[in-house]
Amino acid sequence: MASADIHTSPQRVRETDASFTAAARIVRGTGSYPMERALAVVAQLGVLGGVLLGGIVLTALLTLYVHKAAGAVVFLLLCLGVAFLLMPAIDRRLWAMRAALTFLVTRQLLTGEAAPSERAAAAAQGFLRERFGDLGPVADAHNDVQRLVSKFFRSFDRLGEALPIDVEALRKALAWLIDRIAPRIADLALSFALARGAKDLTLASKDTVTYVAQNPKPLLGTAVRAYVMEKLIGGTVGFILMTLGFVVVGAIVRALTGDAVGASDIPAEGAAVVSAFAAVFAGLLIGAPLGALGSWFLRTALLEPIGLTMLLIRFHHCIEGQPVNAALRARIESVANDVGESGGLLGFLD
Repeated sequence: MASADIHTSPQRVRETDASFTAAARIVRGTGSYPMERALAVVAQLGVLGGVLLGGIVLTALLTLYVHKAAGAVVFLLLCLGVAFLLMPAIDRRLWAMRAALTFLVTRQLLTGEAAPSERAAAAAQGFLRERFGDLGPVADAHNDVQRLVSKFFRSFDRLGEALPIDVEALRKALAWLIDRIAPRIADLALSFALARGAKDLTLASKDTVTYVAQNPKPLLGTAVRAYVMEKLIGGTVGFILMTLGFVVVGAIVRALTGDAVGASDIPAEGAAVVSAFAAVFAGLLIGAPLGALGSWFLRTALLEPIGLTMLLIRFHHCIEGQPVNAALRARIESVANDVGESGGLLGFLD
């Protein structure tokens, strides 16, 4: 795979259904990638959890047996290390997996070629390094597209002039939504560059945003739908896990503390209060992190790849045979070059 190219001419998109089911089928066709991604997420979660647990234990030991100042210094170093070293490293690892997915899905959509059954992510990353040198330029282009999308799609100037009402609340709601879906649109730039055989990610990124502006309803709509889907399913699963952990742990702790307190001299009413308080505290202590981690794992390992695939299907189907609008492309170029200028949300509807 590392020496193969995606670009073919003419191209036809092999999947036009951008539903959740169709996208999940495409993701399953990426060979060993789904399992590799799940293992990568678990590994990063394990590293983060191990560092935090080890740092907290070391902080407690130093505070109890050495000096409070020593414990405070270690805790400060732990926080700084996690924030500035560990989390960026985890982000880079997950970003590399995300770029690999974009390659694998784009290749499958445009050529129909199956992904390797082993080391699919490594093969994809090898191709990207061969094409772009390393993933640094890809990540930079991804960030540039996010900024360009935010600047171009956040302005309500034309709508504000047309309506006799204050649209500030609507402007803020749009800004929040655009910030949420901008990373998804940015993923399209790499896919577009791969599909067209381009090596200049800057130009490919601007063409990508132009195509999104030419097809706002299907592309932005699909991006929003994928985002809502991830949050809804992930949040539901997280709530179920949190509730389950709260109930099970709370019941166990209440039974244990009830027996222990009942054997003491505490009055029955006080024993019930102590038992209930301990059960609620332990249930929340275990249930809340369990729900949050379960939701994060599901969204990162499974739902995010499916959501990205939904958008990639819709994007390549929309732009198939469609030329770039030169006037709109010029406006996006102007927005990209002028930090203080916004293209306007409704300008591309003229």
